[in-house]
Amino acid sequence: MDKNHRQYPAKTVAVGTSPAGLIAESLRDVLFRITLPEGRYEHISQAVRNVTGYPPGNWYHNPFLLLEIILPAWRAKFEREFRKFLRGCGREDHTFPIRHQQGDIRWIHLRTTLLRDEQGKARAIEGLALDITEKKQEEMEREQLIRELKKALAEVKTLSGLLPICSFCKNVRDDQGYWKQIESYITEHSELFFTHGLCPDCLAHHYPQYTSALSAAKNDPKI
Repeated sequence: MDKNHRQYPAKTVAVGTSPAGLIAESLRDVLFRITLPEGRYEHISQAVRNVTGYPPGNWYHNPFLLLEIILPAWRAKFEREFRKFLRGCGREDHTFPIRHQQGDIRWIHLRTTLLRDEQGKARAIEGLALDITEKKQEEMEREQLIRELKKALAEVKTLSGLLPICSFCKNVRDDQGYWKQIESYITEHSELFFTHGLCPDCLAHHYPQYTSALSAAKNDPKI
């Protein structure tokens, strides 16, 4: 499309009441045909109103409306790829975000075909535009989840293999050959943290006075 020819008269194209025309107008996806080299819409289906917020009349009046509603960060890339497509060396599928007439962002997947005459000159573009916003959002959410999982896995430290431990004091030897308390070693190599207490056997061995007091308290019916 050439931006130097932006003024075109309004054009209304009747699809007709043929079965093919009725099916085309009932689709949720946008069917269109652009004449070349003029760059005017010969036809664009009513679905464009739901997909972009702009009715067919706007597109007939302004063939460059698509370039205006593509998000600015994507506009240059789209124009570059579209020029390559017109030369016959570009992609026929394009995915890009637009700003709907109501203000929200929609993701569009565009499939185009370049039609040539017998002399090989480009005469028209036929295409199909699909609203893939929900699919794109699910894809982005899935990619975000994968990134978060990879980050979490990178931060997780795991213990595996053989760990030398002293038979008496229960200290363990790390990879550098240093002996340290087992809780310190586990804390350094995992996300586990320790809290300390006394088991009944150790309490009786190291603090027998407390053990006797606890036993008396349990047997006293007044308590």
